[in-house]
Amino acid sequence: MRTREECNAEVDKLEAMKPNVRMMTAFGDNNHDAIDAQIDVLRGCMDDDTFNDEYGDNEDVTDHVRDSAQCAFDWMNEMNDDTESSPSEDWIGLVR
Repeated sequence: MRTREECNAEVDKLEAMKPNVRMMTAFGDNNHDAIDAQIDVLRGCMDDDTFNDEYGDNEDVTDHVRDSAQCAFDWMNEMNDDTESSPSEDWIGLVR
């Protein structure tokens, strides 16, 4: 699992880049909501149950937001290969 310092640093990066990321995708998905979900996951130190309650079966959560939250959750818990990028690195291509 990532350290609290690593998660806080990632939150800082996400917060800094969010205003410069296009708000909406070409498909009408809200990127800012997706970034907010990642920040929420990283700040909350969520376990599997909390994550699933918040994002898993919640019909009010779009697939885009859920997938972004899952990315942050997996990164935080080091569930991906070490070559996987951090959540903030995934947004670099959308920064204006």
